[in-house]
Amino acid sequence: MLTCFLALVITFSAISQDIIEKNYFDSNEKLGGDIIIKKSTIMVEGTKTYKIFEIESPDNGNYYLNLWMMGCELENFGSGKFLEYELTINNEKQEDNLKPAKSNWHNAPFCNSKSKEKKLVKIKKGLNQIIFSCDAPESPNIEFIRLSKDKARSEISGANYNQFFSQIENKEQERIKNPVIKKDSLTTKLKSGVILPNPEGNYYHHIGISFRYTFYNAFSFNSGQQVFFSTVAPSGYEHVL
Repeated sequence: MLTCFLALVITFSAISQDIIEKNYFDSNEKLGGDIIIKKSTIMVEGTKTYKIFEIESPDNGNYYLNLWMMGCELENFGSGKFLEYELTINNEKQEDNLKPAKSNWHNAPFCNSKSKEKKLVKIKKGLNQIIFSCDAPESPNIEFIRLSKDKARSEISGANYNQFFSQIENKEQERIKNPVIKKDSLTTKLKSGVILPNPEGNYYHHIGISFRYTFYNAFSFNSGQQVFFSTVAPSGYEHVL
């Protein structure tokens, strides 16, 4: 069984295509904690990629900021060297960067880079812009943010996600201990696939193939640029790009 699928969302800076998400936040109003997330936008400008959150706050004040994000390691898996994001709030660049804690979906607090203590950020009543940025082609892989004047309330629980991921790991270990004849779900569905025309040759297109776990990211490329992708998974884990 294929356990991981990586879907790439590609934006081209040459045409300044933005990726805007609003429906997700409209249907999950409590994600933001003490504030309401109105929408998020992935934008490319020059050599920078931005993830912009537009939020609405009920009042002025200082808030703790947490993010639900996927860490991106700059070297081999387990190196502990992560891509950091610059943070700007209402056009005011913050002194400290946001640094992920691990290569997985997790709660990442905004902290003082030296003391590692959680920092407060200044938010005004009404609409605010919280912007995370990094060098292209990478993009800040942040699903949502949470702000609260209460430190504990600002935390984003990963209990449900961790339990879900543990179930995947346990089933994979059972498969390794009790191997069965492997069936390639893509190959077995070729006969039901739809052949689509392509100048470089025909290819099969499938709809509705299920995967136990999926991961995606967004990158920025220029027209005509040649790009190479590769993925790695722990020993025993099958995955597909």
